[in-house]
Parts: sequence; C-alpha cells; structure tokens
Amino acid sequence: MAEEGIVTRVGGLRAVEMYYRGIREFESGDITFVQSKTRLNTPGMGTLMPETFRKVAELSNQCVSLFELEIRQAIDMIKSLQEKEFYFRWLSLYMPLRYLETKSVQQKLMDLMDETGTDTNRLCFELSPELLLNGTNVHSTVIEQLRNRGFHFMLTDFGGINSPLMKLAYFPVDYVMLSQEMISYLGKDERSLSAVSSIVDFIEGMEADVIADGVANLEQAEQLFKARVRFGAGSLAGRYMTERYLRRKKAEPGKAADEDADETDETTDEAVDEAVDEASDGAVDEAADENSEGMTEAAVAGSENISEDEYFSDEAAQNEDSEIDESLFTEE
Repeated sequence: MAEEGIVTRVGGLRAVEMYYRGIREFESGDITFVQSKTRLNTPGMGTLMPETFRKVAELSNQCVSLFELEIRQAIDMIKSLQEKEFYFRWLSLYMPLRYLETKSVQQKLMDLMDETGTDTNRLCFELSPELLLNGTNVHSTVIEQLRNRGFHFMLTDFGGINSPLMKLAYFPVDYVMLSQEMISYLGKDERSLSAVSSIVDFIEGMEADVIADGVANLEQAEQLFKARVRFGAGSLAGRYMTERYLRRKKAEPGKAADEDADETDETTDEAVDEAVDEASDGAVDEAADENSEGMTEAAVAGSENISEDEYFSDEAAQNEDSEIDESLFTEE
C-alpha cells in the first residue's frame, strides 16, 4: 500500500527494506518486543544503512515520506506475526522529530490504524536522543496525545554525550533504551554498575521501563538484571533479520538448519535478498564516498556482519555459573 507519488521500487527491490530483531526478557529468554531497522535501496548509491541516510533525510520532509512507507510495512509485519500467533507486546518503528511537527499528525495516524484495523498498542515509536537536545513543547504535547491514544514511545541510545539526564523529565516516554556505549563499560569496574543502577532509578522515577542495547554476553545480562533491567537487545538476544528467521527463543544452529530446509517455498525470495545485500555492500561503500558528504564506510557497514549461526560469544557459552539460565536463550 504505497503512498501516491512515492517511489516504492528500485531496480526490482523495495525502496524501503525492513529488518527485525527481538528484544528479550532476561529472566525467560523469550522475545517480548520486536525492534525494526530500515535499509534504504537507492538507484545510484546501492543499499544504505540508517546511520548513513537518517540525518540527510531529516534535513527535509523526505524523512516524513520515508516514515509513511515504513509504518505501512511495520503494520504488515504486525499482522503477519499475529497470524502466526507469534507473541510480542509491540513492534517498534523509528519516528523522525519532524513527523511530530506535521499538521494533524494524531488524526493521520488514527485514520491509518482504523483503515488497517491495527491496535495502537502494537506500535512503539522510537525517538532519537536529538529529542533531548532539540525537543520542544510541541513534541512533548504530541507525544502525550499519542500515548493517550495507545501508542508507545521509546527513547533510544540513551546514556551518551547527547543524553542530558534532566531533560528526560520533560518528555513522557514509555521506554528508554540504554546505549551500546554505556553497556560496553559494564564489567570493567564496580563504578560502571553503580552508574547504570543510578540511571535506572532515575528512569523508573519517570515511570518508564528500561531496555539495554548492545548486550553481548551472559555476564552483562546478569549485571543488568541485578540493576533491575529486565529487557535487552544485542548479539546475545539476536541480530537484525528478515521475518522468516525471527523466533521466540534463540535457535540451535543444527536445528535452525533443519527447519530452514523444510521451508522451501520461502527460500528463493530470502536467498535473493541475501545475495543482493552481499553484492551491494562494496558498491555502497564506494558510492557513499563519492556521492554523499559524511557517509563513511563504517556507517554503511554498520553492525550487520554477524553470521546467521553466530549466537553467543565463547565467553558466554562457557559461563556455567550464570544466574540467568543460558538454556532459556535456545529454542525449545
């Protein structure tokens, strides 16, 4: 269901390709939330990652048109998961601040929900840390209005340089995702855990739930659990993938291969997608350097280099004294 006047196909591929990862509950190992990530297929620059195209798109209303494509794909994904009886509370989708400034934003979203028959509680809008630096009363008011309609909001990448703690009190979000940078310091000294605990206390005081990003091993998961962080995303929980590979618990490599072999009807499309992604990686790096200022190879490469069967680090796999049961992250 593409919006009129918006290019939806590029070289036979969808202009907007969405990938998904599970946000898991540490205690059970189950996927509780689903987070989306967008790759943008362009005619001249190949496939671009969000860290490459988001800031450029947000310089104009291009980001609004992009969001309108993304939200329709997100709704399709929600319906697909529901048809498969895949349990999840909500699916998240990045929302640019500029969209919150558009006219009649509340009415537009509610009309779309009514048109598609989608429950507003199934959508969570991700907001960047820019909200804390450049957010206004307009943003705060619209966020509150949409929350009253049932939508959820999550502030992402919190805890870095661009995350003034006190500004968080001015914006009523439901979830705060701690940055990968913050989580990477866990285990280096005792003060890091104390710092995380203090931030969690503050966020809970704002009546928001905490989600950790960049959780790479069981040691980090245990420390976060002690700090009362219940949910986490990262290599321990699973990388971004297409809908077909999304499972409630982490699959054992051998078992996953057997299941995939049985899904022959879906294999062709997935193989084409993977081949296109791999073939375009090098082209994207070169095109980004030549055609777009500030688009670096590191941004394009992103974090998508984890293999399909790479689920746990060696350190996590060998940790037998974990308070969190490692078997919870394997498929039942």
